[in-house]
Amino acid sequence: MSPLLAHVGPMFAQKTTTLVRVYRITETLGLDPVAIVPSILARSGATFTTHDGDSIDAVLVHTANGLLDYLDRHPVVLIDEVQAMDAAELGEVLSGWLNKRAALGRRSVLILAGLDLDAVGRPFPWVDVVRALGGVVAQHTAVCAVCGRVAQRTIVVDPAALQAITDGQPVVGGPELFSPRCPDHLTD
Repeated sequence: MSPLLAHVGPMFAQKTTTLVRVYRITETLGLDPVAIVPSILARSGATFTTHDGDSIDAVLVHTANGLLDYLDRHPVVLIDEVQAMDAAELGEVLSGWLNKRAALGRRSVLILAGLDLDAVGRPFPWVDVVRALGGVVAQHTAVCAVCGRVAQRTIVVDPAALQAITDGQPVVGGPELFSPRCPDHLTD
């Protein structure tokens, strides 16, 4: 099994919920997990917080290079909102970690979660980085807010937030700004 696993999909697809569950299980097993979130997209400070309000403590990092210390010290590392990290830098960090891990015979695991597409449908490059490094990518889906069918995309329901995203600015929010949609309701 690959030591690198990515949970991808739209908002409201239970990606953070999955990380919280894995954290609690590995903590119960005494595996000393660490939860990490990029500081630029920290929805609620130094925590993993699900849309249902469940949360665990996390560590904020500013760049992918900030992961290095945690990757060396913890057997289980979980990173949420990874789309906020520079994909090229992330690739270098993960490649180096995988090589070091193999050379030292470590059995550590890195589990990532994040959006695969931005709110206007452009792919985030971090997913291809994970695939190129031999990682496993698990695709999550949400429920369309209009019809209840499978939603693979997130749309922006707030015009100011859409403009900010179009201008390349990160926007953090929940259902007040974003909505999961199926292909038939991307413009509703």
